[in-house]
Amino acid sequence: DCPECGVVTEKLAFCEPRLTYTKRLAAEVALSCREIRSLKAVAGEYALDWKTVKEIDKQALEEELPTPAETPARLLAVDEFSIKKRHKYGTTVIDAEAPAVLWVGKDRRQETLEEFFSLFGEKNCSGVEAVAMDMWDPYEAAVRKHCYGTEIVYDPFHIISAYGREVVDKVRVSETKRAQEKYKDLYKGTRYILLS
Repeated sequence: DCPECGVVTEKLAFCEPRLTYTKRLAAEVALSCREIRSLKAVAGEYALDWKTVKEIDKQALEEELPTPAETPARLLAVDEFSIKKRHKYGTTVIDAEAPAVLWVGKDRRQETLEEFFSLFGEKNCSGVEAVAMDMWDPYEAAVRKHCYGTEIVYDPFHIISAYGREVVDKVRVSETKRAQEKYKDLYKGTRYILLS
């Protein structure tokens, strides 16, 4: 400590203030994270804590990826993905023409997708012509609220699945009820046979 100047900190071009690694190391770690490897494996290679690697990777992604407002898109695809073996879900929004991930949200509620649309902006929302999604009502409500007049396209897997639940099952159950007692066992286990 200098009695006249106090503590003086020199700014170094090769590292950010208060970080324990250089910009060059951060760039190397971020590049390693782009390979198909776990954070733990990258951390082991560079003798860093995995949380440090995660922080470096997150910072690099934030710098590389544009914000939704900077990425106009005509065709969007919205889907949920499972986190921790189906106990928790996230939402992803994709530019279906690019194809590129535009945004990832932490759960699969209507408010989650509305958060994307607020970042995407009114101008970009008005330019959306179609949104592909599964038959999840909260997603549909968010699209209808923010992208007025946009076509909603359901993916074939969910259409067939809904058809199986809502049509084939009802017919199978009603036919089972109508069948003579000795034939009722024939209808058991036929759901997937009837769908094929």
